[in-house]
Amino acid sequence: MKLGRLVLGALAVAGLPFGTDVTQYVYQTRKVFFPIRFVVLSDLHGQLYNDNMQELINLVKAENPDVILLPGDLFDEYSKDDNAFKLLDGLKKYPRIYVTGNHEERREDIRELINHLKEMGVTVLSKDSVVLRVYNTDIEISGIPCRKEETDYTVEEVNQIFKTNHCRILLSHRPHWTSLYSKIDCDWIISGHAHGGQWCIPFTNIGLGAPQQGILPKYTSGVHALNHNHLLISRGLVRHYHHILPRLYNNPEIVVLTLKPKMNRIPVV
Repeated sequence: MKLGRLVLGALAVAGLPFGTDVTQYVYQTRKVFFPIRFVVLSDLHGQLYNDNMQELINLVKAENPDVILLPGDLFDEYSKDDNAFKLLDGLKKYPRIYVTGNHEERREDIRELINHLKEMGVTVLSKDSVVLRVYNTDIEISGIPCRKEETDYTVEEVNQIFKTNHCRILLSHRPHWTSLYSKIDCDWIISGHAHGGQWCIPFTNIGLGAPQQGILPKYTSGVHALNHNHLLISRGLVRHYHHILPRLYNNPEIVVLTLKPKMNRIPVV
């Protein structure tokens, strides 16, 4: 019995976060003319990053992003230690595009928080879009604020946000709204929220639980092909769920999505 507890304890300690994963995804598309790098930062929940936010800033800068996508829960509902401001200030040389998560939406000071973000130069999307010109390529990024239920949005309502036919990206915090996302006329949906399942089966990416998805959830990380678009889910950066429950076998994650041009084949004569 004692040996068993020791083994379980050792397994738990071995599964604690030992660093931050930088996960790379590379996809080709005919909608870009040069490679464009997006860094996705999600679910920080305002926590200090190893008591030194500069460490995280340096990791992001090392990836040479063109755009930083922020799909919610950078700030925490319960703690007003808004260390995410330090992160965003340290990355002010890059375009930073943000939508709210469930934690921000439940804050009483959400208006002040959003105003502060705008003053910092962060683009805050709320059922609208922005078109960025990157390397002679136009990218349209839209965002919807986090709501509780998938049925709080209609397909028509979200599709009407987009105004161009360029490469289209939707920021939306909750990853499991796939019935909605699969009908959206866009190329990518970027989400977070599920924290990678918080506890993963060792040496796999199989999470044990996620909000609104229950046990062994399907949508916690990675890229998922939907009907005609892709859903990318960040495992996020928070190290402890509600500041209590640690991650196990599930490091915090920075996601890098690189879109590369896909040229039409030239026929061989």
